[in-house]
This record gives sequence, C-alpha cells and structure tokens, in this order.
Amino acid sequence: MGMLSRSNNQKMNITVTLLNGSKFDLLLMDQENFQKYKNDESHSFEFKKDGIQEKFSMVFTSLYKGLYYVVVERDKSLIAKTVTVNVFIEVKDKTFWETYRGLIFTLIFLSVVIALLVFAYRQKKSSGTIFSSR
Repeated sequence: MGMLSRSNNQKMNITVTLLNGSKFDLLLMDQENFQKYKNDESHSFEFKKDGIQEKFSMVFTSLYKGLYYVVVERDKSLIAKTVTVNVFIEVKDKTFWETYRGLIFTLIFLSVVIALLVFAYRQKKSSGTIFSSR
C-alpha cells in the first residue's frame, strides 16, 4: 500500500510488476474510501484492476486535492499467502496543453463562427442579400 498527497490536475504514472507469487489486484482510492476499505466497509475506487499476472501500467489524472492510496492486494482465491511486487509511481503536473486544450479548441471554434457571421453580415450589407444570384 502506498499513499500519495495530490493536488488537482496532476498525472500519476503507475507501473506495478509482479516479482513473486501469482496474480494480484490493484486498487486506487481516496482517503475516505481507503478508511472504509481498511474497516471492511462498503467503499468505492478511483480505479480497480483485477487479476494482474505480470505487469500493469496506467495513467491517472487527479480531479481534486487530497490523498490517494495505491493498494496491491493478492488474489484471495489463490493459496499463496504473499505476492511481491515492484511499484513505480511518477507524479507530473499536467502540461499547459493537456490542461487547456479543450478551452483552446472552443475559442478557435467560436472565432471561426464569429468570423463567418461577420463575413455574412458584410456580404448582406453590401449586396442587400447574403447570397447573390447572377
């Protein structure tokens, strides 16, 4: 189990590699749900992957500030008592492009629409109609 303090809009690259044992499950959850998980209460996950047999990689972008817990759990159906894994977690802030690309595309789209409306208005004003027939 690992704990990460996160701010919103950051990316986590998580890679888990099985070193010894059979399959395992990977869970990612916030602090509130981790406490419920520890107390064997009903809980939810930000992410869950069951039955990993060798290596698993994922990218997760945090939506809010707080603590996230990475839990590696052995498959309960197996006789083996332990599973040994290597967990690599890299935390990066999202780039400007990743953060604002939706806004940038929206502004470009609106600019094109406004330009077309201005063009149509000028055409109508100069010729009396938007489409002129010759």
